[in-house]
Amino acid sequence: MDIAHVGSRRMPRRGHSAVDRTVLACERASLDSLRDRLAIVRTALANERTVLAYLRTAMALLAGAGTLLRFFWGSVEVFVLGGLLAVLGTSVVALGVRRYRTIAVRLRGVEAHICDVTPGPTRP
Repeated sequence: MDIAHVGSRRMPRRGHSAVDRTVLACERASLDSLRDRLAIVRTALANERTVLAYLRTAMALLAGAGTLLRFFWGSVEVFVLGGLLAVLGTSVVALGVRRYRTIAVRLRGVEAHICDVTPGPTRP
């Protein structure tokens, strides 16, 4: 007799009714669905950490620009370097927010697809 493992339970595949096979298929589908949902949550959290890293980098660039412009005012080179750092910091913010939104929209689509899937037919 072939044994199917679901979680920590062992259920025989042959010799049982169709109801038992349906219960086994539903338990497998719910475990797969749970794994998929947890993977989506992990990806969403990673996406948030990434956008925070973009924002932290942009703040450092803008702080550097502000420091240069505040304390080393007077030369054209410092003014240009401070301006470039400010533009770069603003660009990093825009890039990070754009990337975050793109991935968040994709995750919402994947989540909707996973949540709407019903378990398929069972194998005899």
